[in-house]
Amino acid sequence: MRLSTLASDISDALGVVLEVPSNLPDESVIARWLSEPVVCLRLRTDLFLTNSKGFPVLPRSHQHLLKRFFKLNVQLLLVGACRHDQGFVCYQKYLMWLWKNQGEPDIYEQQSKGFEDQLQEPLQPLRDNLSSTTYSIFEMDPYKYDAYEKAIYLALLHRARKTNESALPNGPTSEVVGETGDRPTSVCQVIMVLGAGRGPLVNAALNASEKAVCPVRIYVVEKNPNALFTLQSLQFHNETKRSRDPTSCSRINSAHDTPFVVRLTNCQILSEPQPVFTFVHPKPDPRESNSRFATCTFLMEHDAVVHGLAGYFEATLFGDVTLSTHPRRHSPQMVSWFPFVFPVDHPIFVQSGERLTVSMWRAVSSRHVWYEWAFTEPRPTRIFNSAGHANKISL
Repeated sequence: MRLSTLASDISDALGVVLEVPSNLPDESVIARWLSEPVVCLRLRTDLFLTNSKGFPVLPRSHQHLLKRFFKLNVQLLLVGACRHDQGFVCYQKYLMWLWKNQGEPDIYEQQSKGFEDQLQEPLQPLRDNLSSTTYSIFEMDPYKYDAYEKAIYLALLHRARKTNESALPNGPTSEVVGETGDRPTSVCQVIMVLGAGRGPLVNAALNASEKAVCPVRIYVVEKNPNALFTLQSLQFHNETKRSRDPTSCSRINSAHDTPFVVRLTNCQILSEPQPVFTFVHPKPDPRESNSRFATCTFLMEHDAVVHGLAGYFEATLFGDVTLSTHPRRHSPQMVSWFPFVFPVDHPIFVQSGERLTVSMWRAVSSRHVWYEWAFTEPRPTRIFNSAGHANKISL
């Protein structure tokens, strides 16, 4: 901790060579080192066992450790006396085999390659016109649009069931509802896609309509001319569903006061996430404000250095169809959203058993939404992004 603080101005040039012991430490210690700038692992030859064919191999626990550090592109340094007749080349071949057999990256890792630990300013599609390249990246997310299609399908079935029940002369009964619940309806349902991009949500709505055997009228709103060209060229499977052509309308912050979108890799998450803000649509009370305030307290299980807060979200689209970036409930292979990071300007040193308390504000005005945050324990900080002076999200 002290060395990294003293060397903060040259930290990019400072790396750690970590010696791997025969008895591995607790998971919390390993997780801590996975958050440090480790550039090399030092392996002693006496760590290796000899397999049934007479070749050197590492214990399974050490193999797993190396594969975790491989994701940080570390180098390996082999030291000690050679314990094999064929020389050090046997160790080299084995370590190369471990590297090549660490497993193929999944879709999430493939699509996020190159974005690891990169600070990205959150996109603001209501303020800026996104490029076609940006749209193409989002459209490669297989889970998100499947989830939207399933949610729309379930919502249409729900609407059809309600319509069929209300059409019965004596109201619904348990027997009748069972017979008519999924019966097609001729009542046209209205779907509004507000911010359609290049049309994947429109396609999801049309697919859901066809699957539910429910006619729909879809209103598509998109202000970005970069997306309108693609929307206009879409060939829907029933041209009568398209009532008219799309219409468009036109319309350096302080780093430590700006929340970033980050593909968190070289870091340690110090605690379980806690709920902060909840929103229900439609609002039970239309007069209810969308501003929020919350305080969270985290109990530190070991010494650590806090550089910021990681933020996640979960959304229930309909029924049990959800989207989530929560680490333990992350939607499978969903790459459209990375965690939010709320930074601090000076690292906060915490000790085991201490309380880390933070206050979070979600503030709103007629044209903007912004976040403010401040730590109150173990030592108070200033309020970051106060009054949205550094970062606001346009409405």
